[in-house]
Amino acid sequence: MFKKFLNKKYYFIVSALIIVAIFFSYFSTKNKKTDYETHIITKGNIKNIISTSGKLKAVVTVDVGSQITGQISELLVDFNSSVIKDQLLARIDPRSFESQVRQAEANLSVAQANLKMQIANKERAKSELASSLASLENRKASANEAERVYLQNEELKKKGVVSDTRVLKFKSEYEALEAQMRSAKANYEAALANQKFVSAQVLNAKAQINQKEALLEQSIIQLQHTFIRAPVNGTVIDRKVNLGQTVAASLNTPVLFTIAQNTKKMQVETNVDEADIGQIELGQYVEFSVDAFQDKVFKGEVIQIRQAPTVVQNVVTYGVIVSVNNNNQILLPGMTATVDIITKELKNVILIPLRALSYKNDLSKREKIKKHKKQMEKVTKNLTSALNLDITQREKLSLLLKNQSKSIREINKSFGNEINKKERIEIEKKSFENKFISILNPKQVLKYKNILKLKNITHNTTGKVSVLRDNDEIYEKNIKFIETDTNFIIVKSNNISPGEKVILGIKKR
Repeated sequence: MFKKFLNKKYYFIVSALIIVAIFFSYFSTKNKKTDYETHIITKGNIKNIISTSGKLKAVVTVDVGSQITGQISELLVDFNSSVIKDQLLARIDPRSFESQVRQAEANLSVAQANLKMQIANKERAKSELASSLASLENRKASANEAERVYLQNEELKKKGVVSDTRVLKFKSEYEALEAQMRSAKANYEAALANQKFVSAQVLNAKAQINQKEALLEQSIIQLQHTFIRAPVNGTVIDRKVNLGQTVAASLNTPVLFTIAQNTKKMQVETNVDEADIGQIELGQYVEFSVDAFQDKVFKGEVIQIRQAPTVVQNVVTYGVIVSVNNNNQILLPGMTATVDIITKELKNVILIPLRALSYKNDLSKREKIKKHKKQMEKVTKNLTSALNLDITQREKLSLLLKNQSKSIREINKSFGNEINKKERIEIEKKSFENKFISILNPKQVLKYKNILKLKNITHNTTGKVSVLRDNDEIYEKNIKFIETDTNFIIVKSNNISPGEKVILGIKKR
């Protein structure tokens, strides 16, 4: 019996301890303060950017080549050498080209001597022509005089004044002088032809001199090409030849050096996808970084949007050129740049973390239903007033809103990430719009589409955030905001101010 008493006493003590524990747990939980994760609302700047990558290049890069074939006999510059225009960079072995110049000079001297000889021949031919002309004139005068005497004696013979012997004598003299005149005429014509010939020889000699002068000039140019000079001021960023190397000039000029004209002014050549190219404009601000200086942000400006497309594996991009100041010359040609093109920037706007929209303050189920019902009634009232809906259309609208709410609740309760849920909810909202349009008449459809268009133009989205006051009271506020590509939204409402605390969630213990 004593043992039975002990057991009852034991059970009584245990029961009392359990009751005390439950009582203590209840009151400790009730008085426990919830530790919220909050964010103090501030003003700031937000940017819309298009990210891409590209290569740094000098604005003007000149390839220096060789127009002749030969061996490099002198190499006067190296990588990173600063050069000025016409500075000697290298020399190709000039000996064979100097030999060609000397040969061309000798050929020119021979041609000049030949010209002098032909000029002398021309002068001699001119003298001979004058001599033959004088002889011809003399023979002609003698023949004419002999003819006159012969004819005179012939007339006297007819009168019986002179004998036949005398007439025959004068006739013979006349015929002899006439033959001499014909011979002198032939000599004159030969001298004239010879003069034309030697004149042609002079012209030929002059032409040969012009030819030899051209060959000499060409040889001198070839010799000058053995001097490889800088075409511009700049810096040698690449050298592709060594001392003693033979360069062969063929259809493609061999490149010996690459000179960047001004490395203080560079550019980034990048490509932007066709989906984003419409947002790019000249003069837009650009920020970029390079792997060599990961802690530095460099600045630039869009100076050119190229219209020629680049297609790689069916992906279309367009070239965008960014101007860069490189006064300290730490950026080098060929560096890979990670580029952010700032297409839009808003300054001094109220920013709230996107997470603040996800936190829902604990409400009773009755309060949630009441709140949702009030919201649906407001939507129905606004659409009824704006579109002048009849009773049947209002009933169908109420049913559509009820089905939409049910579908959105199921989406929110389902598994999946927030981005996927958001996309599904947007699809559901679009489905509601299409179904609602199907119950409207054409005039109402036009009005409803204008309402949707106005809503899209404003780009404002509505949402709700929970604000924690200093007395630990929580107030829910409906806000209008603009979505961004960042983790922040831009508040457009006037009912929330910088310095207030928005709840992001409950801190985990």
